[in-house]
Amino acid sequence: MEETKQIVLSRKNEINNYFDYINSINEDDFDKTVFKILKANLLLMLYNFVESVVSNSIDAIRNNIYHDSETNFDCLKNEIKIQILKDLKTNSSPEEFVKSCALITKDIIKLSFKKEKISKGNIDREIISELSGIYGFNIKNSNYQETGHGESLTTIKMKRNDLAHGTFSFAEIGKEYTVNDLEKIKNETINYLIFIVGEIEDYLENKRFIHSN
Repeated sequence: MEETKQIVLSRKNEINNYFDYINSINEDDFDKTVFKILKANLLLMLYNFVESVVSNSIDAIRNNIYHDSETNFDCLKNEIKIQILKDLKTNSSPEEFVKSCALITKDIIKLSFKKEKISKGNIDREIISELSGIYGFNIKNSNYQETGHGESLTTIKMKRNDLAHGTFSFAEIGKEYTVNDLEKIKNETINYLIFIVGEIEDYLENKRFIHSN
């Protein structure tokens, strides 16, 4: 999880620096359309943050399972086994798998997985909940005052998709939010992702991916 934790640190700093710049602007002395665009862009930065942290976290789970010398496909939780088989069907042809596979009970964990297939541009709290159900890491009991239990992630995803698909312009999205609104969304998102990364780190340390009899 060290790579994921570094992503959290670096992107959190980028986002906080960008927000500080927006917050320093005197709206009366600044182009109002450009200011709206700057506010909307923060939502894109937050979505980039969410997608990067979540996809890298799942990648870390699969890598940890694969590199654990005491773990193979047979001893995993059923939900993870099912996901691995779904991934294999989606991400690899039988010919590719057989050609690359040396030990099926280990290699199926690695060769079936593609990190870029995790997101598809739609990561939000619901997707994280689904991933939690598959892999078995905890997403409950975050501090609502600090994280909003990840509710802001849905807003970020929806606005990101509106911008990506051209449904609304940056200025139209930006005018919906005050700087205070964006600060709340920013803080809740950062705190929620830090919480999730901490829970996944605990999950890996305790090998909760192994099926318990």
